[in-house]
Amino acid sequence: MKNVKNTILYTAVVVVVSACGASNKASTPSVSDGQPTSINKSYMSPKISANEDFFMFANEVWVKNNPVPSSESRWGSFNELDQANKVKLTTILEDAKNANAAKGSDKQILGDYYASFLDTYKRDKLGIEPIRPELDKINKITDKSQIVEVVAMLHSQGVNTLFGFGVGQDMKNVDYHITYFGQGGIGLPNKDYYFD
Repeated sequence: MKNVKNTILYTAVVVVVSACGASNKASTPSVSDGQPTSINKSYMSPKISANEDFFMFANEVWVKNNPVPSSESRWGSFNELDQANKVKLTTILEDAKNANAAKGSDKQILGDYYASFLDTYKRDKLGIEPIRPELDKINKITDKSQIVEVVAMLHSQGVNTLFGFGVGQDMKNVDYHITYFGQGGIGLPNKDYYFD
């Protein structure tokens, strides 16, 4: 009985996910009583009975029009959404990079940041030199009292050293946002990952 419930729940989730907001060529929201709905009935099969295969009944047309690309292990409307979002973000970044915007403007800062991300040759040439001042401050620590100053400096630059602190949605009540305080880390696997 538990497997049947899990299968029904899984199928319902897949149907809802597949039906919501794909950017398919034929993807236009269905309209019911003049209001758009999140289920596009054009994805449904005119040939398959819902009693025999509910997933294909609800999604046959979408599945046929959206084969899994050879570069992917799975494919769905959220993958399409992700790709479309990346194209939009890249367009925004390229526009900012090429804008020749006023010094100090958001567009100039964003464009320069993106350009520096793309310039791998310069990054390789510079190595760790851009963060040399921070590394020097860390290397000059001689007692515990200096750790607080260095950690505060790094946090002011957005580096969550030793701990993280921020605001996020409450995992117990989604109507609220709460502050979170958590242990930091080095951001790398342990030594055995590299040597064993």
